[in-house]
Amino acid sequence: MHSFPVEHGETLLEGALRTGISLEYNCNNGRCGKCQARLISGEIGNISPSDFVFTQIQKSQNYILLCRCKPISNLVIEANELDADTDIRQQTITTRVYKINRIGDNFIVLQLRTPRNQTLQFLAGQHVSLNIKGLALRNKSIASCPCNGMYL
Repeated sequence: MHSFPVEHGETLLEGALRTGISLEYNCNNGRCGKCQARLISGEIGNISPSDFVFTQIQKSQNYILLCRCKPISNLVIEANELDADTDIRQQTITTRVYKINRIGDNFIVLQLRTPRNQTLQFLAGQHVSLNIKGLALRNKSIASCPCNGMYL
C-alpha cells in the first residue's frame, strides 16, 4: 500500500509517478486504458474526456483512468504497479528531436519527444537503444523522470 499527494492540477497518474510510484500506463491521454484502476473509496472530480470505453461490468466496479482523473478527497484505489523492469514489455517508439544542448566538444544532451499516444514507460535506471539512420545502434541511459514518458 502507498500513500502519495496529488498537487493542484495533477491527475492521479501524474501524482503517483512524480512521487516514484510506478503505475502501469502508456498513452497518458485516455486512449489506451492501461492506467485503469478501481476506485475503492473517495471522490474524484474533473474527469477529462477520453476515447477509452469501459465495459458495463467495469463501470459497476468503479473503474477509472488514472490519467484522466483528479481527486477531490482522499482516495483508496487499486491499481497495477510495476515492480521491476521485467514488468515492462519492450517498446519501439519513433521520436522527434525536441532539443539538443552541447555541453562540451564530445558531449550533447539530446531531448526526444514521443507521440502523444505512445509515451515511453520506464523505471529509473533503465536505458534505451537509439537507432539513428546512418549511425550504429547505441544504448543510452535515460536521464529524465519516469513521471513524463513523452519527453526523454
